[in-house]
Amino acid sequence: MAEAKTKPKNKKVNQEKFLNERISFIAMKDNDKYKDDIIVTINGTNWQIQRGKKVMIPRFVYFAIEDAERQKMHAADVSEGFEKQYRGHVSSNMM
Repeated sequence: MAEAKTKPKNKKVNQEKFLNERISFIAMKDNDKYKDDIIVTINGTNWQIQRGKKVMIPRFVYFAIEDAERQKMHAADVSEGFEKQYRGHVSSNMM
């Protein structure tokens, strides 16, 4: 008698389930730069996330916020490098 074979789990379904799972998130809030809600738009769907409150958002929305923050940090580093390069160039030409 042949053994019954089990179907391998559909990775795409598991991946979608993982990405759509709701997770808790609290966005930093202050009275200056970080006071407005966060608006995230992915594939034409918008999420408005209130700062300073615990909210439940899909994991893929959290990943989008995380990516945006990582890109801002990288852009700031690159900009700082260009500023240092420019300051060095200007000061060496003034001598």
